Amino acid sequence: IFLLLLNLYKNGDFRLKFKSFIAAFFILLFSVISYAYATATRISNSIGIDKDNIENYVTINVNSTEFVIGEIVKRLSLLDYSYAIANSFYSRTFFDDNLNGIELLKSTLNIVLPSNIFKNTLTSNTYLISLNEDLSKRELLDDWSSYNASFYDFNYLYFESFSILISFLIFWFFLVCLNKINMNLSNYFFSFTLLQIFNFFVFFGYDYFLKTLIHGYLTIFVMSALVSINFFIKDLRVKKIR
Repeated sequence: IFLLLLNLYKNGDFRLKFKSFIAAFFILLFSVISYAYATATRISNSIGIDKDNIENYVTINVNSTEFVIGEIVKRLSLLDYSYAIANSFYSRTFFDDNLNGIELLKSTLNIVLPSNIFKNTLTSNTYLISLNEDLSKRELLDDWSSYNASFYDFNYLYFESFSILISFLIFWFFLVCLNKINMNLSNYFFSFTLLQIFNFFVFFGYDYFLKTLIHGYLTIFVMSALVSINFFIKDLRVKKIR
């Protein structure tokens, strides 16, 4: 989907090339297969099934197609958390203690930097498990599963009655930034930022959002700098030859 949108932006019209559809289809197909296999691998490792028997594990009591569909639905099931948050089926004290501003900053530093500085800090993504699972903080800290919630759900946890307004303002601010990036920076920055806007609808939390932005922009900057240096060196060589 992102490839199609990028192609649309480059073309400046709605004429999408057939190759773009084919590329997006095979990327999506690979994602579906690899996600199901990776999930089976993680589960099998956690319960001690030999790697050679992963295929057998996938087909136990359910065929492979149902397994793949089931894992994808679980992965994209935002309604579970939306329902729990909307009906206050969570401990406000636990949230205030573990997802307040200070803890959010600690979590952001933990996942942005290549080290675990604050070892007793939960990521916002990990916190989601506590909405539907009766797990202690220690158990949550040791859990590496990944869960999604909507952008609005996270804002509701922080801002409650003002969550709709805050969601709108943040989204509007990001669109303004996108317009500035489009006018002043390369297509790579624009495309990456556009992708982050789409991620608002399947959100991992503000700490993961900031981590993705920082790592993404830094990677694009370094790559752009390397390309510029390469062209600069080539120009110098051409001038020397002349």
